[in-house]
Amino acid sequence: MNQAVCTMAEKLNIIIVGASYLGSKVARALAKSMPQDLAVNHRILLIERNSHFSHLFTFPRFVVVPNHEHKAFIPMSKLFNEAQCNAQIITASVETVNESEIVLDRDTPFGRRLPWHILVMATGSRLSPPANMPTSTKVDSVQYLKNLQERIRTAKSIALVGGGAVGVQISTDIKSYYSDKEVHLIHSRDRLMSRFDASLGDIVLQTCKELGIHVHLGTRAKLPDTDGPCTIELQSGEIISVDLYLKCTGQVINSEPIRELAKESINSDGTIHVLRTLQVEKHPRIFAVGDVNDL
Repeated sequence: MNQAVCTMAEKLNIIIVGASYLGSKVARALAKSMPQDLAVNHRILLIERNSHFSHLFTFPRFVVVPNHEHKAFIPMSKLFNEAQCNAQIITASVETVNESEIVLDRDTPFGRRLPWHILVMATGSRLSPPANMPTSTKVDSVQYLKNLQERIRTAKSIALVGGGAVGVQISTDIKSYYSDKEVHLIHSRDRLMSRFDASLGDIVLQTCKELGIHVHLGTRAKLPDTDGPCTIELQSGEIISVDLYLKCTGQVINSEPIRELAKESINSDGTIHVLRTLQVEKHPRIFAVGDVNDL
């Protein structure tokens, strides 16, 4: 599209932070539906730390099942193919946000400080590896998954701490794929999947027992300094020795970049309080969508 009417420097930035499921959809939809009278003086910038779109929900399975890990990382090169305005992806992380600018963690073709007109926070939450990748490139992430697959394949006994969705899926996948392995699932609450309906927890527990998983409920683990081989001491006094330990806890809401600017809107759990319009109260040009908000 010819944007010669307005130079890049003159354009107003609509910035979306985070290119996961919702952030990428917001950016694509805005770029595709931008009216011509706005397109001449607005541009869309999608800020994302990772080189590829990360299909997060596949990570737990690809930790266990080999030869599919590359499918979890999808190129974003065609994201703006139908854009009706100038729209670009910037590979970087946002450090802070103030009333007029966002500050990135690195230099980019647009600089490190970017003025914003509209800001959309689609930053979601951050999980501990292997539910999230410790690296930001496809090459490194694929290798990380391959290395973990091999460690799981060769381990005779494995402990997973955290009985939420990630811990349940990895443990059941391990036991389904390698039925001879000794698998322990440790959870501090009195039922698995405790954020969901109790009936789901009952079904999951029964499935784990049928698979032969050793489920330890209502007890905390003293986490070892190494991921294996190691000994895990439970609050109940039980000692478990395993070849590999995986931490499946520690979800953190990614609201930190706007904490200083909108501290009155950050809840105790880290979520951003929004109005029904998804706008941040007292900051009508900032929107928070997805897991990062409190709706």
